[in-house]
Amino acid sequence: MFDLKPETEDLARRVIGAAIEVHRTLGPGFLEKVYQRALSVELEHQGIAHRIESSIKILYRGVDIGEGRADILVMDQLIVELKTVDAISDIHRAQVISYLKATKLR
Repeated sequence: MFDLKPETEDLARRVIGAAIEVHRTLGPGFLEKVYQRALSVELEHQGIAHRIESSIKILYRGVDIGEGRADILVMDQLIVELKTVDAISDIHRAQVISYLKATKLR
């Protein structure tokens, strides 16, 4: 679907594995903040650099008009947007796509 560099694909696999480990350990039912902190601990444990609540500038015609906040930004390559919902909705997809556009990430 996307032409990602092999290193980025490998990083994505590692992050997904970390997220699966967090969910396997904690199970369902917690708030997003709990999973965010747990995933941060797991990423740290695995030596994967990341930032929590990373600010994303929103520009319009080159003017800074506000900001978004990515739940976790991994090595300035991947955006992890955590959701504790039964299903991902169109607004959730739109949010992530907007963050990707703003950061120029794939």
